[in-house]
Amino acid sequence: MSWPSRAIQAERLPVVIVFLNMHKDEMHFNEALNAGAQGYLVKDSAAADVVQCLHAVAAGQQYFSPALSGHLLTRARRASELLTEQQGLSSLSPTERRVLALLGEYRTSKEIAALLGISSRTVENHRAHICEKLQLRGTHALVKFAIQHKTELG
Repeated sequence: MSWPSRAIQAERLPVVIVFLNMHKDEMHFNEALNAGAQGYLVKDSAAADVVQCLHAVAAGQQYFSPALSGHLLTRARRASELLTEQQGLSSLSPTERRVLALLGEYRTSKEIAALLGISSRTVENHRAHICEKLQLRGTHALVKFAIQHKTELG
């Protein structure tokens, strides 16, 4: 979705963005925040909420419809989880990061071993160390993590 606020940010215009939207779902809410919104109201908000929002953003604060508070909590939780994951990623050695990146490309241990010029057993050891460092459990957890974070590993 293309948000006008992205164009405003690109131009570095001195404006504050408030969304008045009919969508209450988390996806639209997160897109608005990621696009730089300082306020987000749903269309069924009371007029008093609209006025309160405008006063808040004019004073340099953020304002979001009370109906969206659950989305804010979810967003905060996800941000905390991402920070923990990123700290875990920073504990990996360069070889472990390369193994993880190749796993994110759906490579098998045998393929990774051939690409890196190491034995399959060494790849399995790297996989075990990565799981330990990232606190991942289960046979598919490492591959799932690698796929979800492949942009951070490349």
